[in-house]
Amino acid sequence: MIQRAEVIAGGTKSEVDELRKSVLSLSDTTGISNIELATTAETLASAGIEMKKIPDFLDTITRASVASGANTSSVFEGLQARSEERRVGKECRS
Repeated sequence: MIQRAEVIAGGTKSEVDELRKSVLSLSDTTGISNIELATTAETLASAGIEMKKIPDFLDTITRASVASGANTSSVFEGLQARSEERRVGKECRS
């Protein structure tokens, strides 16, 4: 799944290595499976997040997941929906 994120986001070898390390570290510290985290990284890449920014996004999503008890995919979907609501709201006010 990290490889798919690499293909989608077009990251460099060092960015891919950083993402891999981030996934393993987050999995170790939170207990969330590395497969779930790698899948979420792939989803972030599919949403257009640059490879070099995915580790930071993944860290935030993982922390929110641990705090809320929701899985990382659900947290990302919630954030994405909220972002879309804000965008549409701004367009309506313009």
